[in-house]
Amino acid sequence: ANVVNATGVWADRIRPHEIHDEAEVPWIAPSRGTHITVSTDDLPIGRAACIVPAGEDRTIFALPWYGRTLIGTTDREYEGDLDHPSPSADDIEYLLDAVNSFFGVELDRSRITGAYAGVRPLISSGDPKRSVDISRKAELYETSSGMLTITGGKLTTCHPKPIVIGKRREHTQGCGHTTRAVIPTKGGYLAVCRNCDMAGQFPRFNA
Repeated sequence: ANVVNATGVWADRIRPHEIHDEAEVPWIAPSRGTHITVSTDDLPIGRAACIVPAGEDRTIFALPWYGRTLIGTTDREYEGDLDHPSPSADDIEYLLDAVNSFFGVELDRSRITGAYAGVRPLISSGDPKRSVDISRKAELYETSSGMLTITGGKLTTCHPKPIVIGKRREHTQGCGHTTRAVIPTKGGYLAVCRNCDMAGQFPRFNA
């Protein structure tokens, strides 16, 4: 049986030394995304979802959301509490400035009806990149103990992740090989065997 570590931004904290080597799991580079809501009276966009230029070669969105207008998101390196991330003042001002400039309005913090933040589990490559420049792809790792760790990715890839894990387990149980790495490829995933160090002995695990 395999233990599956699918703990998102906490993935690199599941690393007891008696179970596996720390070098076998990814390092997470957390990125905070902040969102705010305002009254539709203050920003009446109707039913449309708008892509808003926000400087720094980035865009944000504004869309109708449960009777409010939702504005987001930011993408900043984050080193705070993972359990309770809070919107930062700088992020809120960044969103307001972008919306004010694009729509020609004058919203300030007093017009905000709500704000929240989340943390993305980006996989660090070791390079000193801004969080906005780090890849969003999901990765699957297996430790020498057999624990599977899947992390990274975005909300749009959450459904294929269990399929990838299930396919990998089925194949390992069938041939006895142990996966060292799973490499995303066009049309699926290519596994590399830990024992023989050969790629191509495994089928692509289509998600």
